[in-house]
Amino acid sequence: MPPRMSSLSHLNLKETARSRRNIHVSVNSVRSLKSARSRASRASSSSSSSSSSSSSTSSSSSSSSLILAVDVGTSSTKALLVRQDAGIVARASSGFQTRDSVSLEGGFVEQRTQAWIDAFVDAANACCSQCDEGNNVAAIVFSGTMQNTVVKNRPMCLLYSDTRAEKQASFCENILQRDGTLEHLSNYKGAASVLAKWRYLVDNEPETLDDNKCTPLLFGAHSFVANALCPETFVCDRTTAATTGLLDVRTNDWAKDAIASCGLDVKLLPELAPANAVLGTVSKHTAERLGLCSSLIDARVVQGCGDLGATTLGAGDGAYIYLGTSGWIATTVDDSTPMADGVYDVLHPQESKRIVAASMTTTGGAAAWAASMFAGGSLKQLDNIASKADDGCGGVIFMPHLAGERSPFLDPKARGAFLNISSSTGQEELARAVLEGVALGYRSLAECMRAAGAAVNTDDVILFTGGGAKSTLWPQILSDVLGMRIDADPDAEGVAARGAALLALDALGMDVDEDFMRSDTTVSRTLFAPSKDAEEVFDHIYDVYRNLYPSLRDAGVYKL
Repeated sequence: MPPRMSSLSHLNLKETARSRRNIHVSVNSVRSLKSARSRASRASSSSSSSSSSSSSTSSSSSSSSLILAVDVGTSSTKALLVRQDAGIVARASSGFQTRDSVSLEGGFVEQRTQAWIDAFVDAANACCSQCDEGNNVAAIVFSGTMQNTVVKNRPMCLLYSDTRAEKQASFCENILQRDGTLEHLSNYKGAASVLAKWRYLVDNEPETLDDNKCTPLLFGAHSFVANALCPETFVCDRTTAATTGLLDVRTNDWAKDAIASCGLDVKLLPELAPANAVLGTVSKHTAERLGLCSSLIDARVVQGCGDLGATTLGAGDGAYIYLGTSGWIATTVDDSTPMADGVYDVLHPQESKRIVAASMTTTGGAAAWAASMFAGGSLKQLDNIASKADDGCGGVIFMPHLAGERSPFLDPKARGAFLNISSSTGQEELARAVLEGVALGYRSLAECMRAAGAAVNTDDVILFTGGGAKSTLWPQILSDVLGMRIDADPDAEGVAARGAALLALDALGMDVDEDFMRSDTTVSRTLFAPSKDAEEVFDHIYDVYRNLYPSLRDAGVYKL
């Protein structure tokens, strides 16, 4: 069935938002019951009756209908089971194995697409098994990594951080600059853009794109998993499309003429659709083929959107910091804003709004690398080691550009570095320097955002979300480096799935309670304030840090 198009205009994001491998499962049963009871008086008697019964019907208008919201990340897949009258009732996650991702010299970064399917099935089944009402899942909705180049018949996708296609980027740029169309491509990022990587496949793997066996391309991990549930539907949401370098900023549609001029077959473009488009339903055959539990049969499949869009919905109005494998600072605006270097203007899932964001290629990924070097792969142990070093690490500075960079500069060849190491430098200083180096990168993102007129003010409290917010040390380091108060989201890893759930509610025509999708209200929030002494240390270090990239670049380090 074709995607159902509907408006997101009635969603009030400010009111709705803030607040197999190793499968991790937990259930907020106490909070869910409290929330359901506290709002029972506002629900109709029929809704109250249905919400108290685990055998209620699957009518899309029933307040007891469950929604499975799934976020396909770079290192794991997170799933939330949510109900309109009770918020989050269950959650699960499934991590990817080391073999599922490959990084090689030359900017090659790939991930096994079947891992996305396997992790989704594991997390979805584990999540549904925790809820008595698992037989009444009304909809499944997705969020996931964007700017990927996914060919369905190719086992490995080219991830967003893959920058191998420098030759192809130059080829495309020469054509598009001559035609005067390069400036009209939304958020074109050179070798990191899908445009260049698509051309790379044409040049180096023409058999992969053979007309006889190639279906339309997909550009998000979430779109690939949604396609597994609705195999005949190849769709891209506009938030994801705006990150590919394939969208025309004048029309918010595919730049087909520009794409064709680069020798690419526009018939391989997926259909553009709203984030709340209903793609179809989960058939019994599909559920059995994938190994999904029977409670998901007949659930509607909602496209969802890329992780930037879903995270912005889940974080709510105002600026926020996201720190996952990659990271960004973003905020929602009503209209296009004047751009500054390193800042991207991205289409919001709500069509009347836009997202302004400055993003780093490697943030939590740098911590994961450091943990593998110094802490046996444990991020918790990395925190423990880093906590033993002083602010500023005795002058040791870490450059976090392990896989090129997008903001505050665009350079696929930029790489990480430790500087100012002495014979007295220990693993404590090196570990802490990684956390501080990423924080210094975020300070440069904040400066980019301010240059673009975005409200990222030092006297504001800024939400900190994503897996990095679980760190016991990083929030305070960010506060000290940014000179801002940090509000650490207690449900940091669920933020994108929370935002995706709002899209499913809209697709089903459900109203949204102002407390829906808030983090567990029984968990106290922690506010981190900057230390004056630490601020002074980092002000001095940042003055040095901001000059290091051009110095290393001009010295030819990245050509070695």
